[in-house]
Amino acid sequence: MQTKAIRETRPNWALRLATGYACGAGVVLALMGFIMVYTSMDEHRRMAQLLAAPDALFGVSTRTVLLVAGLLHFALCVPFFLVRDPMARGMMGTWAAWNYVICRVGMAWLRAAAPFPAVQAVARKIGAQPNTLDWWWKVFIGYLLLGGAALLVLERQRLKHLKADAFLRHWREIRQSPVAAPGSAQQSQTPAGGATTKREPDAPNSSKGEPQSTATPTELKFSCPCCGQHIRCDEAYSGKPISCPACKANIQVPQLGSTA
Repeated sequence: MQTKAIRETRPNWALRLATGYACGAGVVLALMGFIMVYTSMDEHRRMAQLLAAPDALFGVSTRTVLLVAGLLHFALCVPFFLVRDPMARGMMGTWAAWNYVICRVGMAWLRAAAPFPAVQAVARKIGAQPNTLDWWWKVFIGYLLLGGAALLVLERQRLKHLKADAFLRHWREIRQSPVAAPGSAQQSQTPAGGATTKREPDAPNSSKGEPQSTATPTELKFSCPCCGQHIRCDEAYSGKPISCPACKANIQVPQLGSTA
């Protein structure tokens, strides 16, 4: 079963879950990117000292960190709106959350006091408390991480169930398909010695034991005296012993012009 065909059967609840998660993450990322870029462009005196302070993790000014981070947030929010695959959306959310976690772990390892200078600058720009803004940042990280992981698990389980159902349907179709009647198709076989034989349906008014006449001057047709298998071979095998392709009995090809 192709993946495309499986995903076309995705239930509505899975689409709503993936769309809601992606839209929520995309909107927050776009809003964060806009606020970061807007804050980095502030030239007011009361913000100059805070924006000029070096970042503990990257070693550049807080203004540069906010500008680059804001642009990255803008770029990251676009795939959340364009990508429709729930698995890809879950992977993007989990990846973004781990980037935030690594950033916070790095700042803690460097003994940078929270809230960080970038958080303080954004909080002062929008008129919020730095500790409150830092707390909401942690909530958003949890939303990305837990929501993305849950989406990955649910989508993986759903795809496994769909593949199992498709396999069972295919297996039932094979079991229910009509089987060709035996003897409806001719079967070609090669006996010992290289003679070409062919199983043919019995004639309406003849029995298996009846001899068969030659079809052409260079071809012999006869029946096995043991099982009645119809055999056809070239006249070069006339009078020579062969093995019956059906019962494996050792028989002798009749002489050209004689009957078996």
